[in-house]
Amino acid sequence: RFEEPTITTYEWVRVYTRQEWLDHLPTHSDHRALAAERLAPLLAEVANAIDDFGGHLPMQYTAWLVSAGRLG
Repeated sequence: RFEEPTITTYEWVRVYTRQEWLDHLPTHSDHRALAAERLAPLLAEVANAIDDFGGHLPMQYTAWLVSAGRLG
């Protein structure tokens, strides 16, 4: 009972500083589940990797909007 759906794609890049990404990373569920003694060394290695690439991390995001009008 719907019209043919349309899909619109939105893409963007967000460049994180090293500290912004380190603040963001522990909010991911797979990292929240880690004990502090496991999370700390992981974050330290991530920080080193970001520093090796110039101190910034570009992250590409994609969102899809799927919409369809109702018939009748």
